[in-house]
Amino acid sequence: MKNSNHNDIYIAWDIGGAYTKYAIEQNSQVRCYVQKCELWKNFFELKDLISRILKKFKNKKIINLITMSGEMCDIFENREIGVKKIINHFKSLKSTSYIFTKNKLFFDIKSNNFSVNNIASMNWIATSNFLANRVENCIGIDIGSTTTDIILIKNNKIINRRINDFTGLINHELLYSGILRTPIYALTHEIKYRNKKYKIIPENFANMSDIYRLLAYLKPAYDYSSTSDNRSKSNINNMKRLSRIFGFDYHSTKKDLLFMLSKKIFTIHMDHISSNIKYHLQQKYVKTKDLKIVGIGIGKFLIRLICKKNNWRYIDFNEYCTHKTVGIYQPSDIAPAYSLIPLLSNYEKNT
Repeated sequence: MKNSNHNDIYIAWDIGGAYTKYAIEQNSQVRCYVQKCELWKNFFELKDLISRILKKFKNKKIINLITMSGEMCDIFENREIGVKKIINHFKSLKSTSYIFTKNKLFFDIKSNNFSVNNIASMNWIATSNFLANRVENCIGIDIGSTTTDIILIKNNKIINRRINDFTGLINHELLYSGILRTPIYALTHEIKYRNKKYKIIPENFANMSDIYRLLAYLKPAYDYSSTSDNRSKSNINNMKRLSRIFGFDYHSTKKDLLFMLSKKIFTIHMDHISSNIKYHLQQKYVKTKDLKIVGIGIGKFLIRLICKKNNWRYIDFNEYCTHKTVGIYQPSDIAPAYSLIPLLSNYEKNT
């Protein structure tokens, strides 16, 4: 890595199960991408995506930096097989590739000098290390399409107890709720409105993207998941999908009701995330001064609203990013992938 120069192309990959996010650095400029890539269906889509991107720079030296969570997809028998399958594909390429591990180390992918357990679903560690190098005390909240990662930094050290998804879940550091693909029944089974109960059918008739789309919180660039019925994302279709989860058919007379029920679900989602932040504040930050809550991911707008409601200090992840960025997406939208680039720079300086 010491032989790298400013003409090299760095491509930082965060390989997920439904979306692959990547950042391309060239001449100190970064462009961020979110690409639908349904690894859970087959491996071909990922191979094709990587091939198409690398071909754009076929006359340049390419350095891949890799982290992942897609190894958990059910096309793989287990996570170990998933990690090895992804790594073996990068090994087969002519470009240079480095894998990021939870020990903050980058290993040449051809060296085999790494543990699968230090790679599987460790993309959040990249973001955590990026923040720990820049913020003394913070709680980073990365809300994506399906999950929420809670990153705990104290005295510039990562204090998460999470070592895998299982420990992340039981320690309130990984929440399976996001802005787009989360089914509504994952958050609540009934709503009370005007002294009436509205039961929520536990079927995939609608998801949280319908809520945030109807309430006008979801920007088109971030509305990249498919709808539950594969129909359009118009307000009428949003309301039709939402009507189904309550057990009635859509009619124009129900517009106001659906809007108010959506606001109730929005509040439940906010409270769900708030309660987990408060848990960590009480457990780990009671005497901590100058604590910041860092908003990350396509759902960072929700963190900004939560901070305003609770009078917490909010900082956008992008404020810590020094690269010139171009394009639709920002570093905060693909934080694990973006973080690999400055982390590599720090690693090179210290080795």
